[in-house]
Amino acid sequence: MLITFLTSFLLPVFFIGTLWKAKDKNLTDWLLKLILVTVSLLLVYLIGRWDFISYYFRYIFAILFLLAAYFSFQNIPDRQLHIPKDSKAIISMVFNLLVIGFMGYLSFLSIKGFSPDQDAVALEFPFKNGTYYIGGGGNSRLINNHQVQFSQKYAIDVVKLNGYGANASLSPSSLDDYEIWGDSLFSPCDGVILLAVDQFPDAPGANRDYENPAGNHVVISYLGHKVVMAHFRQGSIAVASGDTVSTGQYLGQVGNSGNTSQPHLHLHIESGGGDLEILSGNGVPMTFDGKFLVRNDLVRRD
Repeated sequence: MLITFLTSFLLPVFFIGTLWKAKDKNLTDWLLKLILVTVSLLLVYLIGRWDFISYYFRYIFAILFLLAAYFSFQNIPDRQLHIPKDSKAIISMVFNLLVIGFMGYLSFLSIKGFSPDQDAVALEFPFKNGTYYIGGGGNSRLINNHQVQFSQKYAIDVVKLNGYGANASLSPSSLDDYEIWGDSLFSPCDGVILLAVDQFPDAPGANRDYENPAGNHVVISYLGHKVVMAHFRQGSIAVASGDTVSTGQYLGQVGNSGNTSQPHLHLHIESGGGDLEILSGNGVPMTFDGKFLVRNDLVRRD
């Protein structure tokens, strides 16, 4: 949570404040600072989790950045480009250029993760009402923490946003404060239920159950793959192993069982491995309405 607050709030405030208070002597210095702040904010926009505070802060920071750029430009006394000549100025410029290059490279890797590197399987989005936020997803470790494990390489984590653009109240004290808690889940495909596990309690808060990471979960056999949906609410799963399901069929409710930081849906596809073993195959990319979902995407369902 602290890291999320840092990347989604404190860092943008710092970068924008640095530009706003800039007192550059000439256009060269101002442009260098502008580019540095721009690529830094771009990276924060790409990798930050905006659902903990408000998704709409992204737009507020964008407006503040434009205002900071305008006012700082007005304060430049010498609007001419100058090539630095003294060693101190040269070292400062080289350092800034290296930071710009590094931030730019990380942003490039994040954007590159917006598309899969193999054919994707088409699924139906498993929710029907509300605005849903992709907290993790994509083909880059920078925007999808699941990339560290082959079976979950293309997994997505989904939460629901309230009217303020956040996943919960400002200071959630119970599971009811999370917008997605108890939300209905529907089958994203036709298939046969391989596993339906419904025995783990829902933790009242963050829960690191490493022995049962999926908690209550459903596994659907589809096109020779396993579609894994995890962290169901205990007692809510409405299907059993061996059942045939159709796209859009009710499966259960979102809970907070297993290895979770908050109520959410974890969904991934894997191929290979044991039919009754999750996390034993290779991750397969998936699309919803033809779109490969990545961190900070919104899906609106009426």
